[in-house]
Amino acid sequence: QACLAFDAIKAEDAVNQAFAMVPFETVCFEILQKGISEIGQLWYQGNASVQQEHFATVLAMRRIETLISATPNPTRAQTVLIGCPAGEWHSFSVLLLTLLLRRRGLNVIYLGPNIPLEQMEQTAAAIHPTLIVLATQQLIATAAMQSAAALFQHMGVPLAYGGLIFNRIPGLRGQIPAFFLGERLDEAVDRVEQLLAAPEPFPAGIGVETIHHETAAIFQSKLPMIEIALMEKLISEGITNKYMNEVNAYFSAELSAALELGSLSFLEADLEWVKKLLLDRKIPEETLKPYLIAYQQIVSLYMGEPGSVITEWIASYLAKN
Repeated sequence: QACLAFDAIKAEDAVNQAFAMVPFETVCFEILQKGISEIGQLWYQGNASVQQEHFATVLAMRRIETLISATPNPTRAQTVLIGCPAGEWHSFSVLLLTLLLRRRGLNVIYLGPNIPLEQMEQTAAAIHPTLIVLATQQLIATAAMQSAAALFQHMGVPLAYGGLIFNRIPGLRGQIPAFFLGERLDEAVDRVEQLLAAPEPFPAGIGVETIHHETAAIFQSKLPMIEIALMEKLISEGITNKYMNEVNAYFSAELSAALELGSLSFLEADLEWVKKLLLDRKIPEETLKPYLIAYQQIVSLYMGEPGSVITEWIASYLAKN
C-alpha cells in the first residue's frame, strides 16, 4: 500500500518492521518478492500504473543491494555468474538470488540486466565460473538465452536458468540446453547447491527446424518495410492509436523470438499478454483480429513464400479464436 501511494518512508518502515519480526528468508520471499508480484498483477489487471510498479521494484532492489553489500566475504571457492540475457530488463529475481547465494558463502558475480551474448562470453572466459545462472521473464529474451546455453555448453561451462516465461510456457524448457532451476526462487537456491555439489551431464536441447531460423533472418531483414507498410494499412482501415508503434514493435519482437525458438506456438501462448498490452494502451481487444489480418497480408506481400510459416500460423490462430 505504501508503494502504491509512492510513500518511500512508510514502505521502508514496513520492511524494517518485517526484518525485525520474521526470519530473513520470509521477508525476501513473502514480502519483497510477493509484494512486487502482486503489484505486477495489479498492473496486469489495470489497477496499478507502470510508475507504481517501477517505484516498488526500485525500492525493493535498493534494499536487496544494501543487504548484498553487507554480506561477509565469500568463504567457498566456487564462483557463480548471474544475470539476464539480452533483451531482459527485469532483474529483481536474479538480484535476490545473488543475495541468497552470497549468504551461503558463495562468490557471486552479478552482471545485471540485458547482457549481450559476446559480453557474457568474455566475462565467462575471464573468470571461469563454476556455474552461470540466467533468468528471463519474457519470450523476447528467451531466444537470446537459448543462444547463450548453446555457447556455454560449447565452452564447457554449465548454465542454469529460470524465470516467469518458463512457468507460463513450460514447453519452452525443452528448447534450452541447460538446467531448469524450478518455478520458485527458493527451489532455485537448493537446485544451485545441488549443481555445485554434484555436477551433472549437460542436458540436450530439442533441435529446431532450420526453416524457422531462415525465416527469422528474412523477417528481420524485411521488418522495417513491413512495419511502415503495416502502419499505412492500419491507418487506411481506421485502426489508429498513438501507441500502435509500440504495439507493433512488441509483437514483431515476440514473433521474431518465436521463430528463432522454432515454433510459433510459443507466441500463441503469449498472445494473452499482447491482448493486455492492447487494452492497457486503450486499444479495444476486438482490434486484435483486424490487426493480425493486416499483419498477415503485409508479411505475405513483403516476404512471399518464406513468410508462409507466419501467415499460416496467423490464419490458424484466427480460425481457432
